[in-house]
Amino acid sequence: MIKLKKMSKKEYKRFIEKSIKRYAKEEIKSGFWRKEEALKESKARYKRNLGKGFKESKYDFYNIHNEKDEKIGYLWLMKEHTLLFVAEIYIRKKYRHLGYGRALLEKVEKIAKKQKYKKIGLTVSIHNKIAQALYTQSGFNAISELRIKKI
Repeated sequence: MIKLKKMSKKEYKRFIEKSIKRYAKEEIKSGFWRKEEALKESKARYKRNLGKGFKESKYDFYNIHNEKDEKIGYLWLMKEHTLLFVAEIYIRKKYRHLGYGRALLEKVEKIAKKQKYKKIGLTVSIHNKIAQALYTQSGFNAISELRIKKI
C-alpha cells in the first residue's frame, strides 16, 4: 500500500522548510508560543536539534509514496538506543483518512523489528484527536502528560 523512499538532499531541504512552518503553527495552536515569535523559535529549535541534519546517522528522512507512486507525505525517524522515535509524520491533506497513516505505522514497526529496536515512540498534540485515536488503535500507550494552567 505504501513505499518509503529516502529523501535526496534537495527534498530534505524542502521538507525542513515546511516542517519548521508546521511546527510553529502547532505550537501556536497548542498555546505554547505567540504568533509573532513562533517561526523564529521553530527555526532555532530545528537548528539546535538537527545537528548535521541530513548527514546525521541517527536520522532517516523518507518520502511516503502510495500504490500509484504519488508522494503523499513525509516521515522522519530518529534512532535512540533501543527506541526508534517517529519525529514527524506528515500525510498531505488529500490523502488523509484513507488508511495510509495506519499502513505507515505498520511499516515503521517492521523497520523497528528489522533493526532490532525494542520500542517505537512518538508524540502527539492534545488537539489532534484523530492522530491520538490512530496511535491508540495501533498499540501506542501514553506514558506522560504535560498539563498547563492559563493564568
